[in-house]
Amino acid sequence: MKILEEHLSPEQKAIAELSPDRSLLVVAGPGSGKTHLLTHVAAYQVRRSHPASWRVLCLTFGNEAAKEMRTRIRTPQMGVRQPWRIEISNFHGFANELLGKYGHLQGWPRDAQIFDDVEAKELVGELINELGLHGVTAKSGFNGISALRNRRVTTGLGVRAETLLRLHEAYEQRMSELRVRDYDQLILHTIDLLDQHPRVAEIIRQTYRYIVVDELQDTSGFQLEFVARLSGEGATPIFAVADNDQMIYGWRDARAENITEWEARFGAERKHLLGNYRCPPNIVLAANSLIANN
Repeated sequence: MKILEEHLSPEQKAIAELSPDRSLLVVAGPGSGKTHLLTHVAAYQVRRSHPASWRVLCLTFGNEAAKEMRTRIRTPQMGVRQPWRIEISNFHGFANELLGKYGHLQGWPRDAQIFDDVEAKELVGELINELGLHGVTAKSGFNGISALRNRRVTTGLGVRAETLLRLHEAYEQRMSELRVRDYDQLILHTIDLLDQHPRVAEIIRQTYRYIVVDELQDTSGFQLEFVARLSGEGATPIFAVADNDQMIYGWRDARAENITEWEARFGAERKHLLGNYRCPPNIVLAANSLIANN
């Protein structure tokens, strides 16, 4: 397409042209134009001759990244005449949207409230006192619960396994009684929804026929599971970008393993984006030399 020739480098264009009928994993460093490529790929999908019911889902980690993607895709140069056909959200926001529409099938009210991390930690602190637990703080308990959900292990989390399991059980029970969710539960409950209600999963897959994932290296284990459910284990093509030297959300249980597991699980073909549009070549060379020693 002409718009790809005008706005993408030959390297980027070659990758974009592969995107319509296969899953791709683009590994690229900072300044390589990976977000530029990703947004053009999303726009490329809706500019093709698909019916208006055919939509693209773009997922990223944070609100700011989603806002930036939305701004880029809505610029006139993208040529997207029906911007509503591209759904752009962070993982938690999209999960919350699905629960708002279909959560009642699992007994969740449409107006269920969400606890942010501060409120969730306060609740963990209250439960620690109620249960008389020792050797655990609100912070370590909260982080332990999140890691337990993500990694499904009870060791190496800074809290005794027996204590963590007891705290986790009480926490889940209290959250259910209060009819609230935390950020992890937004995704975990949506996974349960899609597993328990195949018709809902089918509606999602029929609506979103192409999925784009930004900053794959910052995703958690259950975010990978979320994408698996949304895509029907990769039946829907997925275009993902990752920088395996720039993981910034390790404190949110991001898993570097997701990059390699992604290829095997979704049959994604790995491509490398080597150009750099932000730094002079000598700076890039010096940075790569340092990273090679990590």
